[in-house]
Amino acid sequence: MYTGGMPVDEWTPLRQMRRTQKSGPRPVIEHFGERLRQSKFGHQLTREMYAIPNKKPSAVRPREFVGEAFWASQAWAYEDEGHTVLSDDFCRQQRDDALENFE
Repeated sequence: MYTGGMPVDEWTPLRQMRRTQKSGPRPVIEHFGERLRQSKFGHQLTREMYAIPNKKPSAVRPREFVGEAFWASQAWAYEDEGHTVLSDDFCRQQRDDALENFE
């Protein structure tokens, strides 16, 4: 039975924190003479709000368009056979790399 909630994984607390920070209007600010529109994540870039992973890949290549060797080599990064949900290990690695760049 679907309850409408998100599946709980190690990234859920970060997503919930991001969701709570979206509420309420944010002021329009001026940055180097340009007026910035309101951002759903706010104008302050913090370490906690940086590089929150999304487990759905932005582009999914159909299996018939790539070779079997490539498909098999990429399997570690996905949770399912269809390569539609990224694994926690892959998301953790991507976030660690992004946070290294943040610092």
